[in-house]
Amino acid sequence: MGRMRKGLSRFLLVCSLALGLAQLAQATDVAKETGLQFAPNDADFFASSLRLSEQWQGIASSKFVNELIKVPYVQKAIDKLTEQWDSRDGEMGRFRNNLENPAVESLLKLGKDMVSEEVFVIGDSAWSEFLLEVSSLSDDVTKVIASNGPEAGAEFFLNIPKSDLDAIPVPGFVIGFKLSDPNLLMNKLDELEGILRFGLAAIPPVQPLLEGLERVQDSKGPRLAWTIESDMIPWDLIPRSDESSAAIIEKIQDSFDGRQFCFTIGALKDYLILGISEDAESIAQLGDGEGLAKHPHLKPVVARANEKITSIGYASDLMAEAQFESQLNNYFTRQLVPQFKMAEIQYGSIPAEFESIPDDLAWLDEQIAQHVPEQKGQTAVTFMKGNATETWVHSRTKNVLFDSSKPLSILGQLGGDPMAMLAFRLQDHPEYFSTARRIVRKVKEYLDLIPGLDVLDEDEQAQWELGLEKGWPILVELADLWEKEFMPSMKDGQHAWVLSGGNLASKQWAKDMPPSNIDLPLPEIALVTGLTNRDGMSNAFKHLFEILDGVVELAREVEPDKIPSGYSIPRPLKDEAITTHARYVYPIPDDCPVPKTMAPQAILTDKYMISGYSDKQVDGLSKAKSLSIAQGILQAQQNCSSAAYFNFGRIAAFAKPWIVYSIETNLGELESVIVPESDKSPELKGTDIIQIWDALQHVGGVASVSFQEQDGSTVTHSVLE
Repeated sequence: MGRMRKGLSRFLLVCSLALGLAQLAQATDVAKETGLQFAPNDADFFASSLRLSEQWQGIASSKFVNELIKVPYVQKAIDKLTEQWDSRDGEMGRFRNNLENPAVESLLKLGKDMVSEEVFVIGDSAWSEFLLEVSSLSDDVTKVIASNGPEAGAEFFLNIPKSDLDAIPVPGFVIGFKLSDPNLLMNKLDELEGILRFGLAAIPPVQPLLEGLERVQDSKGPRLAWTIESDMIPWDLIPRSDESSAAIIEKIQDSFDGRQFCFTIGALKDYLILGISEDAESIAQLGDGEGLAKHPHLKPVVARANEKITSIGYASDLMAEAQFESQLNNYFTRQLVPQFKMAEIQYGSIPAEFESIPDDLAWLDEQIAQHVPEQKGQTAVTFMKGNATETWVHSRTKNVLFDSSKPLSILGQLGGDPMAMLAFRLQDHPEYFSTARRIVRKVKEYLDLIPGLDVLDEDEQAQWELGLEKGWPILVELADLWEKEFMPSMKDGQHAWVLSGGNLASKQWAKDMPPSNIDLPLPEIALVTGLTNRDGMSNAFKHLFEILDGVVELAREVEPDKIPSGYSIPRPLKDEAITTHARYVYPIPDDCPVPKTMAPQAILTDKYMISGYSDKQVDGLSKAKSLSIAQGILQAQQNCSSAAYFNFGRIAAFAKPWIVYSIETNLGELESVIVPESDKSPELKGTDIIQIWDALQHVGGVASVSFQEQDGSTVTHSVLE
């Protein structure tokens, strides 16, 4: 027995080691046997889609596709296409004839191979610098045009030092396709080289371009590298309509002087690649040296290497920062100040009171910038797991909006099985609202100037002054109410939106609506808000109604005939029969044909405020109930900042009665013909639409959850079934 136990222990140890080695081997596959092997360690971005055939097969074998194919109309459509294919008649027949052309056939075979395994893209480290340099140059041109007109912009361009243009790098870009049969590429590469050499040779002015066309053959495979230098380009062939266009073309030619661009197509190991770079050597060296897979930011991908990975995404911190700097940073200064300058040129002058606008727009950018975190990139990996697709996204930018320091308990107040929902907890940042108030006060300074500009007629002047005198204090009251009463009552930070159904149905939802033969369900939408002070929230709404009464009084003063005397904002009725919580409701008028179990309402419990229009939904959400949806990912007890769920199939099934109603209302009956039969397609009836719609009920859903790491970065985990 002792020997047997020792033997069994050794056997289990060997199996464990073998399993560990197998997993280790699989973990290196993502770095050595995918397009990731070609991405340099300092790449600015990388993206790939793998197992393409397997992904297509998964879609083709899905319940949705299988049910769709069973639909008689779809079968008839397939039969018509098959008949055209077999008879070589019609569009499918012509398509078949084209496919069987030997030249096209081999090209399609290559194309099929290209999208069967993997496709990837790589952007080298020059992209972030390229974005920054181009953005800076564009900003400079915009400023000059805004200040001195379009002609000044052209002059500015002509005077840009060549050293500034040379500072703009040529960003490297590669797209690659994994091939199972490299010989397919060899044949097409020979054909392409022949077309280029004979085609360009037949056009004398462009013959110099052939000097840069080179056939490369190395250990990674054959490639065509076409390097284009400035002196190869037939600049004389470019038309010059006047002196200005001639000067611009000469400037472009001068900026190209001493630079080159290389276009590469061919093989890198088992891949067909198409690349743009500054030289052929940079493409040839892809895969040499330390790769992106060893970058610390790729750990989330490498950690999933033993999974059936279907996609990888990566953006460097430098790339994220460059995108932000070139598109969003100092947005108002870069975008609105030039427009202000152009308006100044167009209208001759700007009132002295508005000359400070550029400075105030710069101040606005500063106010916003103090709340914007340093921009960083992200890494994403997707893999197949059973019948689901799982995705992990790691965003390295510090999250300053959402809070995952505690469980998202509001998930237990969403009814258990909603069709869709979104829940999140916000961080407590009262300084954001303080900044917003400072910005609005700055806007008020300009509004106060309008009456003195003599741009309004007498009536408009009076209304404007009335609005500033009495309307602005109301806005201040609303801001004070939000800051001092609403925000403290919602300090918990939890909020949710939920979609469910099954409690409300009617055959006629409006008086002018044609009655339906079947019940039409109404989607039930509710908002759930976490409360830290129920009485504070109740008082906040009381004060809100009082302020809104002031709005009505102001509107009556502006338009006396529009609002009846004595009218005020109606208050909701409190349900005195309920003692466990407060329920406020606006009853539906008796002459409205909707169910009496619906009305705009809100329930305030000790911890939550639930607002909606379905009695049963709102009442149900007021009671805690564990989620029964996406249980593997959505858990009320886990620390997370946000969670979302959307079930496509359930929503399609819920909407079916409305599709039936729409067809019957517009066509009379489901058997009515929508599209008559033709040589190209079979007859389409309303019943066919319904059967196709039924297939949508088998589409799955998606669930996701996000949380923050200790460094403030955000991880989002989603599952698509």
